Amino acid sequence: MIRRTHLRKSPPVSRPGFLASVFAMGLVLGILAPTPVLAVNAQHTSIVSADPSDSTPHVLDGQVNAIVQIGDTVIVGGTFTEVREANRSTVYPRPYLFAFDASTGRIRQDWVPILDGPVEALVAGSDGRSVFVGGRFTTVNGLTRKRVVLLDLTTGAVVTSFRANANARVLDLALSGNRLYVAGSFMAIRGASVQALAAVDVATGSVDTSFDFTFSDPWTNAPRVMKIDITPDGTRLVAIGNFRRVDG
Repeated sequence: MIRRTHLRKSPPVSRPGFLASVFAMGLVLGILAPTPVLAVNAQHTSIVSADPSDSTPHVLDGQVNAIVQIGDTVIVGGTFTEVREANRSTVYPRPYLFAFDASTGRIRQDWVPILDGPVEALVAGSDGRSVFVGGRFTTVNGLTRKRVVLLDLTTGAVVTSFRANANARVLDLALSGNRLYVAGSFMAIRGASVQALAAVDVATGSVDTSFDFTFSDPWTNAPRVMKIDITPDGTRLVAIGNFRRVDG
C-alpha cells in the first residue's frame, strides 16, 4: 500500500445521520461479465501480510483518495502533488495522479497525465487498456474534460471519443457492462439535466436520460451522492450520500 500516513479519508462528520441515507434501486442491468481487470471481490490464495511492502512508492503531500490495479500497473489518485520511490531520494511532480509497477514499485515515467484538480475516483476500463478518472479537475493534458475523463493506460493520453463533462464534482464511479455510473454533486452531464447520479455510455460518454432520479431533503447544503456500488449480479445499485428522499 501507499505509506499508511497518507491513506486517510476526511475525519467522520459529527452530524448524526449525515451518511446514513441509503437507497437501493432495482435496476435490470444484466449479469456483469467477469473480467480480470477489476479488483472488486478479487479472490486471494493467502492471507495478506500485516507487514507493508518495502518497494511501494511514497506520497509526500496531500492524501490518496482512490487506487485501482490494472494488470501490473497500479493507478493512484488524490490531492497530492509529489511522490518518490521507496529508498530513493528523487522527487517526482505528479499532481493528483500517478502510476507505478505493482511488482517493483517503480513509478512510471511514461505515464504522466496533467490534471488541474484533485482525483476522487478511479475505475478500470472494461478493455483492460484504459482507466476512468473522476474528481474536481476541468482540464486534462490541456483538453477540456470536466470532472470525468478516460485515459489510455499505455500513454496517459485522453481517449477523445469519450466525453462526459460534469458541471460539478464527481465523487465516485462504477462500471457495469456498457454503462459507467457517475456520482457526485453535479446537476448536469454533457448538457443533459441529471442530478447527483447518472449513467453514461462507456464509449462516448453520452447520458442515458432514462436513468434519472431526484435527490432531495439534504442534511446540509445541496444533495449529493458520495459513494456507489453495484451488486455482484449486476441488478442493483446502492448509493449513499447527503439526501433523505429520492423521487419524493
